[in-house]
Amino acid sequence: MRDGFSLIELLVVIAILGIIAAVGLTVYNDFLDEAKREATFASDDRINRSIDQDYISLSNDLSGTTDIVGETNINSSSNCYDYLKASVVGINASFENAYNKDIPYAVNLHVSGTTTLREGQLGLQCANVCSTFSDSSYFFMRCTCTDGDCELDNFTFGDADAADYTSESSTPSNPTDLFLDSDDDGTISTGDPILVGPDIPDGYCPVPQTTFSDATVSPIC
Repeated sequence: MRDGFSLIELLVVIAILGIIAAVGLTVYNDFLDEAKREATFASDDRINRSIDQDYISLSNDLSGTTDIVGETNINSSSNCYDYLKASVVGINASFENAYNKDIPYAVNLHVSGTTTLREGQLGLQCANVCSTFSDSSYFFMRCTCTDGDCELDNFTFGDADAADYTSESSTPSNPTDLFLDSDDDGTISTGDPILVGPDIPDGYCPVPQTTFSDATVSPIC
């Protein structure tokens, strides 16, 4: 009859328990990351629906906006940047960063020096800060960052990264829809930056061409 376990048997049991704990922790962390990712995408969906609803309303000169921009003076004559600033305030008042509640969820990408989105953040920018909702140049871009921090894209036409970017677009044969004709000569040439607009492929978020010293500054339109 045995009175207990040998040291070797105890070490084997401890090793097995350690393996089980390690596997369980990995599974738990994977589950937690997936939950944060899904929470971020769910918030994005709600915000995107509100922003699209605001655009339909304001581009048709109708009054009223969703609670995304809150109680502000945004109307059909407001420019894109005024709407963006109101959106950042309204979104951060109603939503939290699912990855880190101490980091703001919505970010104004036009603030000078903003080159990175932190994990779980939503970056906002305008194709043309002065465009109104009825202008053909109006485009309000949203970038979501998950799975680590995200560097904003800062390559230009002719760079090595530009080839992949162009091939992933829905209109790869038309670079004028993808890059900004910075010298207005009618052609896209080496050094021209990414054009913010509806043809940008998924997964890309350019550095804005128009920046301001801080979020309180407004463009002179």
